[in-house]
Order: sequence, then structure tokens, then C-alpha cells
Amino acid sequence: MKKVALSLALSLSLALTGCKYDVDLGLGPGIKGDGNVVTENRNNSTPFTAIEISRGLDLEVTQSADASITVIADKNLQDHISTAINNGVLTITSDVNIGNASSKKIVVKLPNITSLQASSAASITGTGTIKSQNLGLSTSSAGGIDLNVESDNLTLESSSGSSMRLKGKALKLDIDTSSGSVVNAESLLANDVICDASSGSSIEVQPLVSLNANASSGSHVSYRGTPKQVSKDASSGGSITLQ
Repeated sequence: MKKVALSLALSLSLALTGCKYDVDLGLGPGIKGDGNVVTENRNNSTPFTAIEISRGLDLEVTQSADASITVIADKNLQDHISTAINNGVLTITSDVNIGNASSKKIVVKLPNITSLQASSAASITGTGTIKSQNLGLSTSSAGGIDLNVESDNLTLESSSGSSMRLKGKALKLDIDTSSGSVVNAESLLANDVICDASSGSSIEVQPLVSLNANASSGSHVSYRGTPKQVSKDASSGGSITLQ
């Protein structure tokens, strides 16, 4: 039953980030798209390896030798969507709450990726596999990430009703979830997994060698496979189960 509830919560969160419903995110004055979708190439002369996106915008990221930033959005939204690079971080946001829009998508290509963050109902998806020695992924406030990754050291942080769905491979995987968030990484093969779930959050993993799991305050950790070493600590209504 918990697996069904987790899957439903993850699907709902990821679906809402990409839909066209006129949702008030509580982020101030709103605007609707005019239906005239145009493409605009943005300045990417400054190098960056991290991306932060917020305010219900949709990011499609691709690892590529050549960097580019392209905004595909309703014409009247283009001036409201900003893409600024500072200290190696590309920040994508809007100065208004965007409601119903034909498109509010930003396509980013870059050679090296170290960090991706989605917040305030924004979404991040990818084409191909994201490969990085050290990669950090973060979601909060109903943000969503759906990626295929390969990393030596992969760190995931999810909070406040946000979600992640990950596939791929990792040598070391560290997951921290809280406040009703969901991380589905059962299709991510990882040698060593450390996970900490709290406050009604949920984690699904597939450790190959070792698992160190903590679950508290109504949270749930489930794992599949037969790791050689398993350390479990469940408290305050938390649970840790083998699928």
C-alpha cells in the first residue's frame, strides 16, 4: 500500500510541474501566456556548471560539448523569464507568477554539470544520460526532477512535497528527504547507499553492496536487492522494508 501511495504522489508531483493548468503558486501577481510560442537564444558567454530553476518553469538539460541557453515560451512571457549566470550558477526564474501557458520551457546544453536544483513547482528533465564525477540534485516546494544519471558520488536532497525519479548508476549515493517529499531511485544501481527520511517522506533505492538507512516521523524507506551489509534505524512511526 505504501508503494502505491509513493508512486501516486511522485506521479502527481511530476505531472503538475508540466501541466498547463492555471495554478496560483502564491508567488505574487500572475500572467497568462498569449499562445504565440517563440524561441529566444540567451547569452551564455559566462561558464557555468550548476543550474537553479524556480517558479513553475520547465527545464530540459542536455550534456553537450557546446553550451547554449534557449527559452521556448509564449511571446509575452519572454521578458519575464530571466536567465542569469553568477559564480558558475545559471539561475532561471520569472518575475511574475505564470499561469496557463502554451510553453514555459528552457533548454540548456552544457559540458559539465555539478548541481541541479528545482523549487517552487519547477521541473527538470534530461535528454540522454547526465555523467558527472560529483553530482548534487535538489528539489523543494513541489519541484520535480526526472533524470538518467551516472556519477561516482551522487547526493540527493528533497523536501516540502517535492519529488525525484532517477535511473542510472552511482558508486556512492546519499539521500536526504523530509516534509512529504518522494525520491524514487529504485532504477538507480548504487554500490553504497546512505539514506535519511523524515517527516512523512519516502525513499526507494536499490543498493548493491551496502545500505545505511534511517526513517523517522512516519517516513518510509524501501529497498530491493540483496546488499551484503544492511544497517537500519526506524523510529517514531518510520519504517524500512525490503521489497
